[in-house]
Amino acid sequence: MLFIVCAVLVGCATPDNAPVPDDISPQQAAALSDLIVTREEYEDGFYRYKACMEKLGYPLAEISENDSVFKFLIPIDAASKGGDTCYVREFQSVDSTWQTQDEFVERSEEAKLLRECLEELGIPGGQTQDGRLALLQENGYSPMDCLELVG
Repeated sequence: MLFIVCAVLVGCATPDNAPVPDDISPQQAAALSDLIVTREEYEDGFYRYKACMEKLGYPLAEISENDSVFKFLIPIDAASKGGDTCYVREFQSVDSTWQTQDEFVERSEEAKLLRECLEELGIPGGQTQDGRLALLQENGYSPMDCLELVG
């Protein structure tokens, strides 16, 4: 059975003022109601998604956690058999909101590397990841330059 790696990357979420989709579960809608996703809400959404996939006969494989984000594999044919619906209904918006919250982003390995890079380059400031990226670019550097310097 073929599997695909599933993980949402930081920066894939919709804006904070985006409407909540109509096709999500009441639990996911409640988690999004205050525009902040707690760890408990994130985990609950993941386990609802996992249960939905199991009910379809496509259990998630190789579940792990990295930087407070669930990583997992899904069978390739699961998407056309209802797996996409499970993800959207139970987890997608909670997942992307969790991963793009400032608190999460600031704890990420990417934020740590960017802070180290700016320090190494002697560029002060940048209180947020967006601010640090802007400073980097204003000074003629790219994120790839940082990877070469401190990665």
